[in-house]
Amino acid sequence: MLTTDFALERITVKSRAGGRAGGHAGAERGIHFFIVDAPAEAFKPLAAAVRGRDVLLFNATAPDDSLRRESLRARDRAHAAEPRHDVMDALMQHLVSRKWRDILVLQGPLPADAS
Repeated sequence: MLTTDFALERITVKSRAGGRAGGHAGAERGIHFFIVDAPAEAFKPLAAAVRGRDVLLFNATAPDDSLRRESLRARDRAHAAEPRHDVMDALMQHLVSRKWRDILVLQGPLPADAS
């Protein structure tokens, strides 16, 4: 039996600077675990703000592979969102299992659409 008490506190920020400040303030108050729902551009500054502290960040939604590569060096992050290449691999395995050989791939105009 695990006898641990914990509380959930929501911290909402509207900018990168707010994310850094929120992470820093939370760490100062003794919050050790953060579940982060933010894109990679916002996750990276937050990770930098709490680096070296007794804090673990859980990336709940950003699928960016760059976050995982950085996590190999820093042991202060965990990722719940599937990386894009894993999602594409699963899709291709499904299509192959259905014997679908002709596939149309569409790509959007943004640079992020290419990954």
